[in-house]
Amino acid sequence: MRASQRAAAVSARGRELAEQVLDRVPVARTAVAAIIRVEVLDRSLIIAAQALFALTPLLVVLAAFTPHTTGTTVLDQISCRPPGSPSPTTCPPRRSPRRRRSRCDRTPG
Repeated sequence: MRASQRAAAVSARGRELAEQVLDRVPVARTAVAAIIRVEVLDRSLIIAAQALFALTPLLVVLAAFTPHTTGTTVLDQISCRPPGSPSPTTCPPRRSPRRRRSRCDRTPG
């Protein structure tokens, strides 16, 4: 028996078992019919797309108006790094620029 024939046999057996269960449990048949009628996968994808398009601009606005420390705190909360490790978004402390000495600043010596 080839793999495709075996898969077809298993699929047919699964359908038979599902039909038997749905015949014996009327609530299950009603639930399955409602799920098929509403098209759950289609509706869930629509809701996910709406959430993405609603939350993305919100995150951009929040990032623009919140202080930098808020963003790093949120990143620290959701990251997998151990607590106390340096954040990848923080920069090393900036050194004050060296003042160049001009010829007038030099003392004769």
